[in-house]
Amino acid sequence: MQQTRFRKNGKLTIIANSPVGFGLAKVYQVATGISEKDGIRVLRETDLDKAIQWLGVSELSTSIIEKIEHLEHEPDRSTI
Repeated sequence: MQQTRFRKNGKLTIIANSPVGFGLAKVYQVATGISEKDGIRVLRETDLDKAIQWLGVSELSTSIIEKIEHLEHEPDRSTI
């Protein structure tokens, strides 16, 4: 698999809300050859604060959490 090119000094965090999602995200991380030190981190949903801190966006944490909560409470549009 070809490695994705991130912007210089860019970071990506994948937050998984299930064991299957976590496993698939780890497979993606390994398949792309990008390690945590290179800019990608896979975490469980209980580690959202760690993700925010690692990304260096602590000043946006309230906004990020509000948007996630909003998305989690939206009706599932796939059944419409």
